[in-house]
Amino acid sequence: MSEKQVHSVLSTTIEYQNDFLEVVAKRATGYPTDTPFYALSCADYIGIIALDPDDQILLVRQYRPVVEDYTLELPGGTLEPGEDPAVCARRELLEETGHRAVSLDLMGTLITDTGRMTNRLWCFMARVEKADQPASPTADEPSLQWLSMHYQTFLDDYVSTGRFRPALNYSVLLLALLQNRFQQPVQECGS
Repeated sequence: MSEKQVHSVLSTTIEYQNDFLEVVAKRATGYPTDTPFYALSCADYIGIIALDPDDQILLVRQYRPVVEDYTLELPGGTLEPGEDPAVCARRELLEETGHRAVSLDLMGTLITDTGRMTNRLWCFMARVEKADQPASPTADEPSLQWLSMHYQTFLDDYVSTGRFRPALNYSVLLLALLQNRFQQPVQECGS
C-alpha cells in the first residue's frame, strides 16, 4: 500500500530522562500544535524462543515489581548501546538460563507500541545445548529462575489458556507459529 505522506514531526522535546528512559513530546503537521504526542523512548527489547535437543522450551520465572507479581516469560532483555541484537540474544539467553545457543535465527523486528513507544522488539529462535552450569539468581535479578517444558505443552497449557501473560512474548510466539519454526531447524545468524 502506497500512501502519500502528509504528516511529519515538526518538533521533538525531551520532557524527562534518566538512565533507562526518556519521555519525549512530539508535535506533528496536520494536528493541533498545542497537543503533543508523548513517546516513551527506551532500549530495544530482545525476545528468544529457545528449544533444547528434546524440544523443551526454556522459560524464565521472576518477580516483576512493576506488575507486583511473578511472571513466566521467554528469555530476553534489552540491548546495550551499540550492541548487535544477535550478540544480545546470546548474552541474555546465557545470563538467564545458563544455556548457550548453538543456532540462532532472527525471525523479525517489530514495533513494540506504535502509539507510545519508540523501541523495537527483536524476535529470535534458538536451539540450545544442555547447560553445563544452569543460571542462578543474581544481585540484579534475585528472583530469577528458569524452567523448561515441551513446547507443545507450553502452547496448550499456558499460551492458549491465558496463563502465559506477557503480551510482547505473544508477538515472538506468533511469528514462530506463523513461520512454522517449531517444525523446522533453526538457521544461524550473526554471532
